[in-house]
Amino acid sequence: MTEQFDDTDSLREALEEFVLDRDALSAIENQFSGFNVFEAIGHTHAEERHSNFLGFLFDPQGSHGLGDAVLREFILRTVRSVPREARPVDLLKMSVTDLSSTLILREHRNIDIFGLNEEEKLVLVIENKIRSSEHSNQLQRYREYVDSQYPDHREIYVYLTPEGEEPSDGSYIPYSYTDLLLLLEDIIKEHRKSLAAPILSTLEHYLEILRRYVVSDEALVTLAKSIYQKHKTALEFIFEQRPDLQLELSDLIVGLIAESSKFIQDRHVKTSINFVPREWANIPKFNITPDNLWTKSGRTVMLEFRNSTASMNLCVVLGPTDDQQFRESMYDYCKSKPDIFRGITSKLYQSFVTLYSKRILSRQQLEDGELSDLEPIIRKFWEEFLEHDLPIICKALEEHATS
Repeated sequence: MTEQFDDTDSLREALEEFVLDRDALSAIENQFSGFNVFEAIGHTHAEERHSNFLGFLFDPQGSHGLGDAVLREFILRTVRSVPREARPVDLLKMSVTDLSSTLILREHRNIDIFGLNEEEKLVLVIENKIRSSEHSNQLQRYREYVDSQYPDHREIYVYLTPEGEEPSDGSYIPYSYTDLLLLLEDIIKEHRKSLAAPILSTLEHYLEILRRYVVSDEALVTLAKSIYQKHKTALEFIFEQRPDLQLELSDLIVGLIAESSKFIQDRHVKTSINFVPREWANIPKFNITPDNLWTKSGRTVMLEFRNSTASMNLCVVLGPTDDQQFRESMYDYCKSKPDIFRGITSKLYQSFVTLYSKRILSRQQLEDGELSDLEPIIRKFWEEFLEHDLPIICKALEEHATS
């Protein structure tokens, strides 16, 4: 128990008060309890899955039975925020335009949602961001692609984020998930009687997910803050005991390495786990790093699981050593064999350089998955690595180091 919680009696009393504060807890629980189909299948934060569902709703030919109603209303509400003289479409005409022939595509040229209506000479581009941010000038690249491929079309660019953030490209209209929530609420009100029961239920479940995980409910935020102030000690203790996926994955990896007698484990912390094949302990050049520069073992070349919150990778790392000639020779050798040493860094850095790197888990998998989901993926990767990549890597490195 940490120093902050060293008074057991006071902590027990704080936990009891928290548990017995039923009125406050019920107000929160009522908003988050109950079955939700999107929550059940883990579709809460993932941008790709939100884009999939929105693409379904925007598709006039979709089986939702709403025709082009959602698409038209989305266009009307986004364009309405643009000054009249700069609007790509006339709102009055758009309100009565038949958009049923619009083609909706997902991930067309990496565009999250792409809409094309040849009859109306209209292109719709939606970039959807929930937890990530813009990168690699993607908004500009998408606009340049549309400009070049559809020069005679009217273009509507929308940047969809939880808070309606300003896009880096001024051609895009910022639109928030709060606005999207209000739009879908209005669609449900208008079409409730005509909607099939499964579609109505699915839409309502989706609105719940937006309220719970994407947009801020001001009343809930205020309530949560008051509960936290009232029960701060109990909540902070509970928070410290929460499951830590990164630590769970680290423990899993340490266990995997220990299952094999082929390896010697070295330093391991939550974010990186180092180990070597037993044979490397007998190769002098692989063990010439001063014990104050990396690990106390003095190893110079090690395998490393990199276990961050953004990705998991398995790497071969060349550490610091006074023998710069060996480091340069090893790096140049690996650089000359890209078929073996994939993911090698672009230059020889002073202290550490990655000679090989292979992705195991992506950010999306880590955000969406739990240990039970990710463990089979890691084990499969590990088995294939042991069978295929590791023998080739070991043979190449050992031959070079002993030549």
